[in-house]
Amino acid sequence: MIENTVTDRISLLIGQHEELKSISNTAQKLIFTATRPVMKELISQLFKLTEEHVKQEEEILLPLLKEMYYSDAQEISGFIIDEHNQIRKQLMVLMDSMDSFDEHDTEWAHSIQCVLINQLAHIFEEEQVLFPLIKKHFSQKSSHLRHLN
Repeated sequence: MIENTVTDRISLLIGQHEELKSISNTAQKLIFTATRPVMKELISQLFKLTEEHVKQEEEILLPLLKEMYYSDAQEISGFIIDEHNQIRKQLMVLMDSMDSFDEHDTEWAHSIQCVLINQLAHIFEEEQVLFPLIKKHFSQKSSHLRHLN
């Protein structure tokens, strides 16, 4: 069934979101107290997982969106890719600045918070808006196909 495959794929992405949220929450809690090596490790984990997640998300979501929105697929896909690129770029800037940041620099801590908030907002949008739309579309499509048979 189409619906089950879509649900399984989205469940995989949600599982990755849970890992990203866990690392983000840990980083937020430790942002003003962690040593440089601890923050570097957390940001590194977040960066690596984000890279893996973005790749899978684009492989899974973009074809589904293309099927759903034919004429608007390019625009919607472009928006998702732009958001992913923005988050990756922000994480790369953090990674590049890890060796030079002062553990007591509130501006650097604020930069980390902004990146984490942006990523969590992106995850929220996907889980609350995009994923339910995709599930609903393919559920209706599956139901329609069952009625045809």
